[in-house]
Amino acid sequence: MRVRRDDQPVLPQLVAGKGRPGGVGETITYGHGIPGDGVHPGGPGQAVMAAAILKGMHLSSLVSAVEIDASTGKGFKSENCKVTDLSVKEDRVQFDRLDAALPFFPDEAKSIVKWSPIREELNDYRLKVTGLKDGRYSVLLGGKKIADYSADQLAKGVNLTEAALTAGPVADQVKAVVAAVNAKNKFHHDMIFRGVVLWNPPAWLHVKDLQEQKDKALAELEAKMPELDAAVWKALEMKAHRVEIVPAEK
Repeated sequence: MRVRRDDQPVLPQLVAGKGRPGGVGETITYGHGIPGDGVHPGGPGQAVMAAAILKGMHLSSLVSAVEIDASTGKGFKSENCKVTDLSVKEDRVQFDRLDAALPFFPDEAKSIVKWSPIREELNDYRLKVTGLKDGRYSVLLGGKKIADYSADQLAKGVNLTEAALTAGPVADQVKAVVAAVNAKNKFHHDMIFRGVVLWNPPAWLHVKDLQEQKDKALAELEAKMPELDAAVWKALEMKAHRVEIVPAEK
């Protein structure tokens, strides 16, 4: 479930729904932390459905992957990303990583992770470092510590998705993309779809040239959509960030 900027659509754009089965504003929870009702399962339920669809489409789970041999410090392997400025000194590894995609999982769906591993199944944001001395190491992205791992864990390879989406430059960019997508969707939903397309005056109110006025309003509002769309693509522009693997503080 990665988000990237290329000729592919931004997937998935999930919208959390809230059911009102018992009254205005009331939300009922149906087991395992899935809010909503039988028709609108909410963020966690929608994430499960999106995961099933994406798996059925055989969408690759790879976000990007980097493998480094710290014992030599001379070579590396990378997939769907670029690695530059590699430096290995004693038990410290540093490099710049320019990913071609972002890991993604909606915040409003986090409660489902307790019951289903779909976040990691759909996001393989891989880091593998062999040849480190025994001990524990901190992984920093953009100078921000995101997680600690043992040398053995790093040698086997770790999925940084959960940690990278919590803090640091990857998390910050994902939040910016989500904010841009939400702003675009909200404008279209509130101003165009409900504000004009679905709006009609009550039967007792007679509005002259209603359809002509609605057509004019639609044209004016839809002219603003390219600007909102451009903001999404701008937020998706990938930037390199510094990755550091250093001995963890005791």
